[in-house]
Amino acid sequence: MFNKKEYILFQVPIYRESKEEYYQYLTERRDREVEDVIRHNKERGLDQDGSYEKYLRENPPNINPDKIAWNYNRIIGWIEFYSDGLIIKADLWFIRAKRVSRELSRVIFDYHNKIGDVTSFIHPNNEHIRGKIRKFLDDLQRGEYGFKLDHYYIDSSLLLRNLEYMDVKKLIDDLLEKRRKRDA
Repeated sequence: MFNKKEYILFQVPIYRESKEEYYQYLTERRDREVEDVIRHNKERGLDQDGSYEKYLRENPPNINPDKIAWNYNRIIGWIEFYSDGLIIKADLWFIRAKRVSRELSRVIFDYHNKIGDVTSFIHPNNEHIRGKIRKFLDDLQRGEYGFKLDHYYIDSSLLLRNLEYMDVKKLIDDLLEKRRKRDA
């Protein structure tokens, strides 16, 4: 029996927004909070000489990416690439929510659907497979597979960086060999 979990090749995360958009949002939020503190102090008659306001404007609270990790705070789904030996396929796991907002809590992910076949595996070489994976990810980002992912950020950077060094054909052959030995 084919157990998909055994044949996952790699996964690609999907985010609500890109890293740059996320940190831009945090910067704007920080600036609004600084302005709110300044306004609050003026309304209450505090900081009459303006020294605290000057200090806040010159030294706003630091946004430390190491402490506010985008890649763990904003994930809303992922794409699983797997192979049955003949075809590389992709499945979508996505957040269960009516609306994907900035402030998500109690997140549950559901298997959404098979997205599509990435490439057949009959006599292709690694360069062919890599090209098909790149094209699949580009097409998916543009929304060409019937899923509304075009306004989310599919972070394929790690996969694409490592893909150049992967022997995908051998990886799939090894998975199939392991399956044959187990079933024998």
